[in-house]
Amino acid sequence: AKNPQPADEEIESAMQGMVEVAGCLFESNGGACLAGGAFVSAPNAVVRDCEFIGNLGFNPSEGVQDAGGLRVSGVSPSTPALVVRCRFIGNTGERGGGVNAANAEVINCELIGNSAVNIDMDNEFPFGNGGRGGGVFAASDAVITNCIISGCTAVMAGGGIFINPSVTIAGCTVVACDAPASDGIGVESVDGEVLIANCVLWGNGAGTQADQVSWPAA
Repeated sequence: AKNPQPADEEIESAMQGMVEVAGCLFESNGGACLAGGAFVSAPNAVVRDCEFIGNLGFNPSEGVQDAGGLRVSGVSPSTPALVVRCRFIGNTGERGGGVNAANAEVINCELIGNSAVNIDMDNEFPFGNGGRGGGVFAASDAVITNCIISGCTAVMAGGGIFINPSVTIAGCTVVACDAPASDGIGVESVDGEVLIANCVLWGNGAGTQADQVSWPAA
């Protein structure tokens, strides 16, 4: 069901214990804190078979950089969260239009037409790290596996995926994504290990090799 009121369907969980979100629809919500659709932060949390459609994850009045669809964290590398068989369509955020994942595994998900923007506070200045990761903003031991990322955009870098250190991307398809820097996959730095394996990157940006994967990203 649609709900125009901000955060009525938002899940904010910082509890210590098992958290599972299954078979839910998050549609047309606004970001009150850290995510437009859902914020899940708990050891071994599971988000499965959910849809995130048309959520807005930015909050200039609070100075917070929000994810559009889902922000998820397993708290530590030893207790990763799982995001499985979810669809993210037409969400907009600042760091991760579709998903912002840290200490989490994102598996068999579709991310279509999501956007990362950079919102000015009072139209005076942008937040420093917004506009990255149109499909996924991946950080802190995130693993993205067997996902389809298509038609996503970012106003700064990483139209498909933006990577902070210690991230694995495997078996993913990233197509028709766009950003001023690193249209397909953008790697911010290599302070930790970054692995990109068995992925298809096609038709991102102008289609050159540099448009598919670039490091360092802006």
